[in-house]
Amino acid sequence: MRYTKEMANLTLSGSHRERRTWDGLILLWVVFWIAMGAAVAVAIWTMSGLADSAVESGRALDSAGKVFEGLGQIPVIGEGPGQFGTEVRQTAENIVVNGEQAGRSIHGLSILLGVTVAVLPSIPVVGFYLPMRLALRRDTRQVRQALRQEGMSERLRDYLAGRATMVLSYDEVMAATRGVPGDDREERRHRLALAELRRLDVPFPSADRST
Repeated sequence: MRYTKEMANLTLSGSHRERRTWDGLILLWVVFWIAMGAAVAVAIWTMSGLADSAVESGRALDSAGKVFEGLGQIPVIGEGPGQFGTEVRQTAENIVVNGEQAGRSIHGLSILLGVTVAVLPSIPVVGFYLPMRLALRRDTRQVRQALRQEGMSERLRDYLAGRATMVLSYDEVMAATRGVPGDDREERRHRLALAELRRLDVPFPSADRST
């Protein structure tokens, strides 16, 4: 579970470049297992050729049975070959039926295993990572919209500074507020708001206060 914790930290507090890197790694992971699932499905599907061969053998045996049945209709030869031909045809019919059933089973198994291999390994990763990335993207969009509508208002600055203290690491908070006097709460809020904007990859409005 260590990698999931690292993904969570990067998703919440990582830089835009780090999140892009993880996006690429997750995409490669998913594509890799989809390719593996397809390979497994194809490999098992081709095994249905054995069932097809059995079906063809059964049909050939049925043709031979017909020949013996035809011989049994000749009075000089008698009924022996005809009875033997009937038994051969019954055996051939069983071979054909079983071969067709085996072929359908192999096809179904190939699809089932292929989908399982393609999807199952990605469920924990995508199911854990994707919701956080979507939430972050939604939050970024809302912040951009708020900046366009009202600029860096006091309310938005308070929100961004509060978010920064929750999602940024201790070192990142200390780095963002380095050099700020302990009693200068306004500058501290401003620095934290800037750090949160950098985390969201949202440019700071040039018309507002700069550092």
